[in-house]
Order: sequence, then structure tokens, then C-alpha cells
Amino acid sequence: MLQDFIEEVGYLIRARYSILYIFTQEEERALEVFQSIGTQLNKRIIVWTATKGLILDGDELDSKSTDFRVALEMAEDLAKEPTLFVWCDLHPFIRGSSSPIYIRKFREFAQKIRMGSPSNSVIISPSIEIPIELQKEITILDLPLPELEEVKQIIVNFTDAYKGRPGVMIDQSPEVIEALARAAVGLTRSEIENCLAKALVKNKGISDSDVSTILEEKKQIIRKSGILEYISTESLSLDQIGGLDNLKRWLLKRKASYSTEAREFGIQWPKGVLLVGVPGCGKSLCAKSVAAAWQMPLLRLDLGRVFAGIVGSSEANIRSALAMCEAVSPSIVWIDEIEKALSGIGSGMSDGGVATRIFGTLLTWMQEKKSPVFVFATANKIEQLPAELLRKGRFDEIF
Repeated sequence: MLQDFIEEVGYLIRARYSILYIFTQEEERALEVFQSIGTQLNKRIIVWTATKGLILDGDELDSKSTDFRVALEMAEDLAKEPTLFVWCDLHPFIRGSSSPIYIRKFREFAQKIRMGSPSNSVIISPSIEIPIELQKEITILDLPLPELEEVKQIIVNFTDAYKGRPGVMIDQSPEVIEALARAAVGLTRSEIENCLAKALVKNKGISDSDVSTILEEKKQIIRKSGILEYISTESLSLDQIGGLDNLKRWLLKRKASYSTEAREFGIQWPKGVLLVGVPGCGKSLCAKSVAAAWQMPLLRLDLGRVFAGIVGSSEANIRSALAMCEAVSPSIVWIDEIEKALSGIGSGMSDGGVATRIFGTLLTWMQEKKSPVFVFATANKIEQLPAELLRKGRFDEIF
């Protein structure tokens, strides 16, 4: 995925797109990626931060350039040479509530670049707040989280620094690196390094027993969202469920779909199941037991928390929650009593259609998601569910 991102950025830069907006929490990693892109495209990299101003090759060009307007005036002259301007602290200056002078100045800079300058601007930001004046000038891209091979390299690089030190046991066997990497997929590079550092301090080494430390870090990420809840599944198994042999047999077969061999063979990840039954028949226990059997984190998506009081925030909440589910994949998302959460679908009388829009977002994600996220939904009355939720492609099976 990172290679696809780099190729896409290269196409946009060569096509003279004036402003690229990179949405990411990993500023340091993003800067390294753009240093590599700049080298490939024979463009120098000039970085701007609010504390140091414009920086070229590690040197501050002018202390006065910490002033955004001064920095833009200098950038207009520097842009005559092939340059990638990377703006790191820009979002407070160009949001809708910012000074119109800043927005106008940056828009004029983008227009000059588009009219013939051999340079481009890149904004690195942890949030997306674009004023209407700049919407036609900006192209938004997401910096993907490290994928499995990159995570393996991060772990190897970290452990190499401590290998051979007295009193420290480092296990770099392929099996251990693979186990740690699979547990760490979905974390940022800094979060992975923090997990490994914690394991190093706690256990005086790094081994496959530190998988639990990485999974605990994933719990911390989930807690921060406020919409998802990490459900503990310790001491549970499918054997604790009485009956339901067809369901258990189906689930045990699908567990193998997440193996490397299955992916190489071309088998797709299962999308999910809908479990319907009267209250108290064990639907929730099934969800917890599946997560324990598959050894995957179980995330409970509370659709009730998605509906916030501020107009527009409910839609943002569901997108944020679904992105979090993918970030910690492979995982299982449990939506309990889904028919109650979707009871307002179609009316739009009391909520202005918020429930309908959230339902549409959820349906699209269930159909199009690319990450190994298994949706385990439960319902008491299937007749209350919209027909579009029940068609093939949303769930693999209904039990």
C-alpha cells in the first residue's frame, strides 16, 4: 500500500497538482516518505514548521519565516527552483475560522505554482479542515499505516539496536518476527516502537511472549475513540456454546481464511454473519467465543454513541469508528441488537436523515472494506431490518 501511495503522489506531482493534503498522525514517517519522493523526482525538500520556519537540509533559512505570511513570501521566490514545500503545522492557519488573509495568501501561492512554477506544496496534518476557498486547489491523500512487511522491518531495525547487549535477550527468529508483526499491524511506527521499548524494559528482552504487550497497545487506541469498546474474551471458547453445530462448524472453517496460505491461494476474507434469535439464547456469547477461538480482538460498535448532538458529527463518528476497526485489523466488530440501532431508517422525520446517512455509510463499508474485519451482528427480530442489509454481499450467512 505504501508503494501505491508513493506512485500516486509521484503522478500528482508530475501532473502539476499544486497542493497535496496528507492526512496522517505520523508526521516523522511522512517526512521520510517525501524525502524519498523528492530524491526520485529531483526536487529539493523545504519543510515549514511553526517553531523553526522554513528548513532546507536541516538548516533554518530565516528565523522570521516562523511567521506564516513571511514564509509564503519567501516560498514564492524559492519556488522558482524545483521544490517540494512540506507544511507541517498549517491546519490552524487555513481552517474555515482562520484569518482570510492567510487563506487568500496561500491560495495565491497555489495559483502561482499551478501557472508554471516547477514546485508543489504538501500539507501534513492530523486533521482535515479545509476552507471552501481552497477546496478546488487541494487533493487529499491518506498515508497508509505500515503494512506487514514494513512492520517486520521496523521490528528488525529496533531489535538490531539492542542485539548483543549484556543482560538483554533478543529473539529475531522468523517465527517471532512474524508473530510480533501480525500483532502490530494497525499501529503507527511510533506506537510499535513504544510497545517494543516497553517489552524491553519489562522483560529484559523481546520474544513471542510480547505479543500480549502489543495487543494491549491496541486496546489503548480503541479506548481513545469513545465509540468502540474492547471486549475481553479470555477463558472463552466455542465449546462453551451448546448446540448451534452448523454455526460453529462454519466459523471454524472460516478461521483458516486468515492464514497466509489462504491469501496466497486467493481465498478472500469472510465478510461477516448475522445471528438472529430471541433474547437470552446466547448470541452475545457466540460473538465473544468466536473472537477467542480466532484469537482476534473483539470490538463492540455501539451505534447509540455514534449519534452525537452536534450536526454533522454523527457521520464523522461512524467514519472514525470504522477507520479504527480497520486500523486494528484483523479484528471482529460486534454490533449488538442492530435492528434497534437502525430503527430510524427511512423516516428522517426527527433526525433530519442522520440515521439514514449513517446506515448508508455502514452498508458501503461492509460491502467495500479491504481490511480483514469480520462483522458479527446480532438481532432479535429480523423483520425489522432493512432489506438492503440482508442481501448477499453484506453478510456471508444468516443463522
